[in-house]
Amino acid sequence: MSNFYIFVLYFLTSSAIVFAADLADIEIQDLSDIEVTEDYDKNDRSYIQINGKRFFTKTYGDEQSILNIAKQTKTHGYKRKVSTRYLSMPQGHVGSFITLYTYTFDNGKTFLYLESESFKALGIETDFDSVVIDTIEGGAFSSPMLWGPYDQIAGYEKSMQHNIVGDASKDSMATLKSSYVVGDMAILEEDDYQFFGEIYVDAINSTIKLF
Repeated sequence: MSNFYIFVLYFLTSSAIVFAADLADIEIQDLSDIEVTEDYDKNDRSYIQINGKRFFTKTYGDEQSILNIAKQTKTHGYKRKVSTRYLSMPQGHVGSFITLYTYTFDNGKTFLYLESESFKALGIETDFDSVVIDTIEGGAFSSPMLWGPYDQIAGYEKSMQHNIVGDASKDSMATLKSSYVVGDMAILEEDDYQFFGEIYVDAINSTIKLF
């Protein structure tokens, strides 16, 4: 197990207490606070739109299954406060800590659910000293399924986050005349998007069968 992964998990497991709670239906936030910027290359549009949300590659995972697993992870998981130091967080997140729930299902898959007032994400522990994190809410354009804004891999040294800017005129956003921040994008090798995406899908599919 890499030292970096151990360090990440230290922040994801400190100050542990047990807590069971009922998660209300997760609402995918509408377009709200959109950061506008003039710094944009109009030839660079490295994302697609699906139902008003933004994705940077082929999508992975079923939206309703992801929300159901997030609900069960929160209801049955261990609750603790963890540092956001090594997480890519949206501009609206306030504070340096976030609530984390961890739960291992009967199939052996361990999921993490992270939640704050402005951020919700479902994570899956992999067998490769890393955690795949699917941001459910965070910024105006995030939603369930990989790979969208603020989706990331904690503990994977080859992964970086890069800020992506959109062009309002190309995205049919009539109320905006300028460019805007889409969110942070996970920068990976092309094969890694598929590799970790399939790990996430396999974990979702095998776990949802338990419900």
